[in-house]
Amino acid sequence: MQPISALLDVDVPFSSGSSSSSSQPGSSLSEAWQWMTDFLDEAKIPTLGLPVRFEASSKKRQLIAFNPESLTCIDIDSYSLKKLKRSPIGFIESTKGHFPMPGTETPASARFSRYMEPRFNDHLVSGSREETLAPCLACGDYVCVESLQLDHAQAKEEIQRRQQAFVERLNQDAALASFLLSFPGMDKFFVRVNDQYYGTVFFYEVYFNDMDNLWLICSACNLHKSDQEVISWFQEQWLYGDEFLDYLGKLKTNSPILLKTQYRQGLAEAAMDWYWDRHANYASISKRLMQNIVTPIRILNQRVDRVVGLVRAGGDERRLQRHAASLDFRMALLSEIATMKGIDMPPRDSESSNSSSDESAYLKDSTGSQCPVDLPVYRESTEEIVKESAERLRTILVEKAKEKMSKKQSESVQYK
Repeated sequence: MQPISALLDVDVPFSSGSSSSSSQPGSSLSEAWQWMTDFLDEAKIPTLGLPVRFEASSKKRQLIAFNPESLTCIDIDSYSLKKLKRSPIGFIESTKGHFPMPGTETPASARFSRYMEPRFNDHLVSGSREETLAPCLACGDYVCVESLQLDHAQAKEEIQRRQQAFVERLNQDAALASFLLSFPGMDKFFVRVNDQYYGTVFFYEVYFNDMDNLWLICSACNLHKSDQEVISWFQEQWLYGDEFLDYLGKLKTNSPILLKTQYRQGLAEAAMDWYWDRHANYASISKRLMQNIVTPIRILNQRVDRVVGLVRAGGDERRLQRHAASLDFRMALLSEIATMKGIDMPPRDSESSNSSSDESAYLKDSTGSQCPVDLPVYRESTEEIVKESAERLRTILVEKAKEKMSKKQSESVQYK
C-alpha cells in the first residue's frame, strides 16, 4: 500500500498541532481549526460573518453520519435514522441581521466574506437609482449586487462525488481507515456505524463551504456554468482561456477532493487573483465607464422620462427640451469617443487577444511608422484625448448654436 502522504498528496504527516490565531474577524476559531490545514485539501471556512453559535452547532454536525445518496442521517449517540427530503449540506449562514449585505437579510458567511474583500469593494459603483453595482468576475459586466451569486468553481456535485469516493475507499481499505482515524481530529470527519464508515455532516459541510473554491459571479453566468467541468469552462471564457490554464500550472490531479494548483491554491482564489491582476486595466476602465458615462446618462434619461410625464400632464415643455438636448449631447460625446481611431492598444504578436497586458506595445502614427509606448503613457494619452474630445464637442456646440441663432434672427428680421 502507498504511504499515506503519497496517497493524500501532502508533504508533511498529519498533525493536530495549532498555530497562533489570526488577527482577522473570526480568528477565535483559527487555533481550534488549524489541524485541518494538514488534512486532505486544506478546506477553509469563511473568516468573516460566522454565526455566534457556529462552534456549538458544528460539534452537533460532527455527531451525525450522512449518506448523500439516500439523504439519510444517523445520530451517533442514539443510532436513530432520519430520512431527509433534501440535503442538510448548505452554506454556513451568519447570524441574522449582524452582517447585512445588499440583496439578502441572512447572508451566507462565505458570500459576505467575498463581498467584503478590499479588491471587490474598491470596484463597487453606485447606479442611477442609488443601487450598488459590482463586476461579475466571470464575464466582467457590471450587475446589481443582488444578482451576484456564490458559485463553486469546482462544481459542488463533483466535490460530493469525490467525498463519497474517499469514504468508500475507507470502507474498502481497513488499514488505511485505521491509520487515518488514529490521528486526533479525524473523528470530526469520519465515524463508524455498524462496521461501516460514513462522512459526518460536518465533513460534507466544510468542503461545501471551502473559501478557496467560492467566488461571486452573476446569476446568468452561474446558470450557464452550472455543473460543467470547470477546466473546460474556464478555457471557453474570454477573460480566462488558455492563458489562465497556463497560469494555473500543473493541477494536483491526485487530490482526493478539491482541485488545487501546484501552490495549493483553490480554483476560485486563483481565478480572482488572475482577474484583478491580469485584467487590472480592464477592471479600472469598466469602473470609470460605469461611474462617469453610463450612470450619468441613465440618470439624465430618467429625468427626461419624468419630464415627459409632466409635459403630458400640462407641464413645461421647455424643460423637457432642455433635458433631451443635454442627453443628446452626452450621447454624441459617447459616440465620438467610441469611434475615435487608435483607442485600442495593439497587442504584441505573442500576446493573446484576451489579455490586458502591462507590457510595452507599439502604436502607428499617421505615416505608418511604429512608435513604442508603455501602458502608463498610453493611459495618460487616452484620458487626455477624452477630455480634449469633450471640450471640442462643447466648442462646436456653442459655435453651431450661435450660428443657428444668428441665422434664425436674420430670417426673422427679413420676414418682418
